[in-house]
Amino acid sequence: MEDPILSPDEVASCETETRRKYSGETAIGYSADSVSRQPAKDSGDYFDCLLRIRMDFAGEFARGKRVLDVGCANGAHLLALAGMVRHGIGVDFSRPLIRRAREERNRAGAERVDFVVGNARSMPFRDGCFDFAYSFSSLYYMPNVEEVIREIARVLAPGGSCLVEMGNSRSLNALVADAYPELARSFHLEVSQMKKILRDAGFDIFFHEACQILPYWGDRPRRIEFWLRPFWKRWFQRRLGRKMIDERVSNFPLVRNFAFRHLFLCNKGLRINES
Repeated sequence: MEDPILSPDEVASCETETRRKYSGETAIGYSADSVSRQPAKDSGDYFDCLLRIRMDFAGEFARGKRVLDVGCANGAHLLALAGMVRHGIGVDFSRPLIRRAREERNRAGAERVDFVVGNARSMPFRDGCFDFAYSFSSLYYMPNVEEVIREIARVLAPGGSCLVEMGNSRSLNALVADAYPELARSFHLEVSQMKKILRDAGFDIFFHEACQILPYWGDRPRRIEFWLRPFWKRWFQRRLGRKMIDERVSNFPLVRNFAFRHLFLCNKGLRINES
């Protein structure tokens, strides 16, 4: 297995290139309007449904808390929680995205939240100043993510919790992402590595769920063209009871090890056995 730890020079190079892409300085620059959004209420699209699930989950733990959004992008997720948090801060290394987040905060009059520019591996916050932290669709773009997880643990108060999403290197989605070098570089991990990183940082895993067994986007690489057909997304986003078919399939034993997104709810300094 390839060593997932990058040297300081490699990390700096990756961050510089990713920052350029998220600042709109390259042909594939990410738009401040589209890089992050609030969940659409009535949409049945897979990714909208997935976002609603994650945001509902985050809302349960953010109410009345000091909340941190790691990799907040344009602030859409934290602004959706603004009415329920005691105080919220979003951190991101992209100045254009933070500028947009602050504009949207001012437009919404969301006085309980703020946004700051910062590196997730060395955040500008004192120890133990948050009760709840979350990160969606961001950690798998960060090299040496174990440093980020340790930072999250540092800024959380004892007994605080975090909800983090990581990307699986053994998934079909990882193959698709690797086939698009023009996009931001991804840093995917095996599921066993994810769990070890969280536990080494002092977290106890309280809840773990997987989703996105198929990519549901892209048209590369050609060798998995069959699994990239739109039919699969339409079928897997159907609901079976309270969950999408994708959620149920992705959490079958063994299959779970090949789903892309892994969502972990963890506690700092609270020993709970993982199921």
